[in-house]
Amino acid sequence: MNSQVEHSDHDEQMRHLFQDAVKESTLTIEDSQQVTSLRFADLLNVTKLKVKWSYCLRFLYCPLLVTELSASNCKIQVLDGLQQMAQLRDLDLSYNAISELSALGSLANLRELNLMRNCVSDVLPLARLTSLVSLQLSRNQIEDVSPLSGLKNLQRLLIFKNQIRDLQPLRQLTNILQLNIDENQLEDVSPLRFLVQMQNLSAAKNRIRDICAFKFLKNLVQLNLSWNQLVDVSALAQLQLSNLYIAHNNIVSLVPLYNLQLEVLDAMSNKIIAIPRFTHLNSTQTQKFKLNAQNEPEQSEILFQNKARIVFIQKETMNLVQIVRQNFNVKMERNHFSVQKLLQMETFKQIAFTGKVVDLFNIISRDFHVE
Repeated sequence: MNSQVEHSDHDEQMRHLFQDAVKESTLTIEDSQQVTSLRFADLLNVTKLKVKWSYCLRFLYCPLLVTELSASNCKIQVLDGLQQMAQLRDLDLSYNAISELSALGSLANLRELNLMRNCVSDVLPLARLTSLVSLQLSRNQIEDVSPLSGLKNLQRLLIFKNQIRDLQPLRQLTNILQLNIDENQLEDVSPLRFLVQMQNLSAAKNRIRDICAFKFLKNLVQLNLSWNQLVDVSALAQLQLSNLYIAHNNIVSLVPLYNLQLEVLDAMSNKIIAIPRFTHLNSTQTQKFKLNAQNEPEQSEILFQNKARIVFIQKETMNLVQIVRQNFNVKMERNHFSVQKLLQMETFKQIAFTGKVVDLFNIISRDFHVE
């Protein structure tokens, strides 16, 4: 009898606590006791709900007006309770252990859905969520993305680190602005030619060789194709790119990029033997170039002529006298030698070396940093 009285008193205390809390539109549930007490509270004012306990969704009385629910990193395996939350527009279920998505099929008003880092392999239940604008499915076990082909309102799709090989279903998603398909098993990216509104594409760490389809993507501003098997980048020649990442490929020439108004270029770990002078660089912008020096002084000269503000050159950089031709103010860092000889050269603009500089005329500097 006494235990029942104590339990009743506790419930009454929790009731008052939550009646005060839910006067606000945002509520955070920390543990299971709060979930039980919510049965006594009027949650009609709550539109944003965040849960932090493993099985909150099973026991939660679901308020009809909740439009945003965050249940990230709650060790959730089963999505009980979500079916009743028809007004949901923004749902974050990232970092859980969810494999079955059928409970999401009735949430027709969802605009943003985050399922990153779960155990999802079948995305068929998502086919009915045609209001989705942003979908995060990265770090799952997805092979087939064909159920996503009807999500015509998608503007942002992140599906990196899955097991996807076929992009054909994505050709119908013509409103996509941002797409991340890093770390899949992709060789053919030709279906992407139809995504002409796309501004940001990341397709790093795949098996891509041919990027001819990209010449149709006139709105691309940022492109990441690092860690692929590219040799030729001429398909990018007429694009509006400002940030380009093509490191760790087999590219031999950057000449096709001559007219690009690049602010950032990362082309490290390639086989580059030809670098153009990028005539459109604006010295007021922050330019960053990452290249392999290949022990060719004239390549470094081109970088200086381009007035790049930050340059990183890997491996050995030889013949400093041949490389640095124009007027620089010189700053040498760590183990610098023969600085006097360098200062006797014609005035320089500004150059900083980091790393071990062994000899002025035979430099080994793994971090050759120009600002």
